Amino acid sequence: MGKNTLVRLWRKKIILILILASFLRLLFSNQSFWLDEGAQMIMSAKSLVFQWFGRSADFHPPLFYFLMHFWLKLGRSEWFLRLPAVLFGMATVYLVYLLGKKIAGEKLGLISALFLAVAPYHIYYSQEARMYTLLAFLATASMLFLLEKKWRGYILATTAMIYTHYAGFFLIFAQFVFIFLWQKKNFGQFLKSLAFTILLFLPWLPQCLKQLGAGSNLVSLLPGWRGMANLSLVKALPLTFIKFSLGRITILDKKIYGLVTIILAGFYGLIFFQVFKKVSLEKKFLFNWLLTPILMTIFISFFIPMYQPFRLLFTIIPFYLLLALGVLSLKEKWQPLAIALVLLISLSSLMIYYFDARFQRENWREATAFIESQEPEKTVALFEFSEPFAPYFWYSRGRIRAYGAIPGLKVSPEIIESQMPKITERAESVFLFQYLQPVADPERLVEGWLKRNGFKEKETKDFSGVGFVYNYQRQ
Repeated sequence: MGKNTLVRLWRKKIILILILASFLRLLFSNQSFWLDEGAQMIMSAKSLVFQWFGRSADFHPPLFYFLMHFWLKLGRSEWFLRLPAVLFGMATVYLVYLLGKKIAGEKLGLISALFLAVAPYHIYYSQEARMYTLLAFLATASMLFLLEKKWRGYILATTAMIYTHYAGFFLIFAQFVFIFLWQKKNFGQFLKSLAFTILLFLPWLPQCLKQLGAGSNLVSLLPGWRGMANLSLVKALPLTFIKFSLGRITILDKKIYGLVTIILAGFYGLIFFQVFKKVSLEKKFLFNWLLTPILMTIFISFFIPMYQPFRLLFTIIPFYLLLALGVLSLKEKWQPLAIALVLLISLSSLMIYYFDARFQRENWREATAFIESQEPEKTVALFEFSEPFAPYFWYSRGRIRAYGAIPGLKVSPEIIESQMPKITERAESVFLFQYLQPVADPERLVEGWLKRNGFKEKETKDFSGVGFVYNYQRQ
């Protein structure tokens, strides 16, 4: 068999992997938008001036918002608005192939690309109309350019990365560590490229500082928000491993969940152990990429609550590259079995996600349609927040009056007593959304006011992810 024939066969394999990756990312991508996606769409629909100057309460740089601003002009269906995330997810699979090929040859490139193609956590965020797969794509491109010492490409990818998400700075720190410890001969060129990258970021710096201040103010107004935005130190590492391996699914029985975790950690641990047997520069490159951003984020979380595995989606790339390296370090007869088991774990988790609504996104589409089917003159939709939540705005046609009961997010008996009479005036039926109530109204002051002022609970609806919606009728 000639060399050209082998090349054609390898190319066919990566094409098949990319087709598989695209199919799995498009499947069930028409789910309802959840809270963050609704906010993304509403903000992205506003002017470019707003994207730059008006998002002080939203702690993200502007690149993905610019992209979605123009994409929204082409269509508004859920699957279409998620298509950029799907495409960036697919492109990352291809970059992983190139990276693996660069590190240890074609076989590593194909296996690691296959692992990422079916990775349930990466697929979940490839179906989310947010910036996380763009971040992972740009981070992977940045690392590939760094490894190849293509400095212009590095500057372009890295600048775009930090204009996409602030977690990109943690990857830059990991790159600094790698170059300083193991490639000092490139340190001068790296610093020049990094200085140029930071210079390109400076126009955004004033807005970044405004966002940082607004984020600190949100935590002071809603102390419970810290627990939602940040994993505890004890949970951070084990949950990151579980999410990277199994995706967003969970097992309600804690004993079974614990047993699955132990078995999974044992199996993957055995594979990762093979990588340690012979440490090379390329392995240091991958371990540093995986661990340094995670440890940096844990440290920063003591000051700014931000540790969630999805914000570090770009570290799933070295996770699967190292897993593939570990598989290739096994005896050749065991390699197909190890690959099959990794694929079985990923695909089993993926099927649970696809067919169990509990692990899919919040069903605001159905909840909003239900509210909109009520009598407009007599009905009010009520949210225990400063305004109706973003996905409700997105799906609402404006038939029903909708209000936030907590202006400025400062809840107190006096504020509720002041607001509620105005909100419920002429309302015979009030639909109260439980969503985020434990954070915004932990003492249930809104519900208490309704019960004291002539409203009686009639029925409760439960919408997947959104939670309970209580219907109160005026007596």
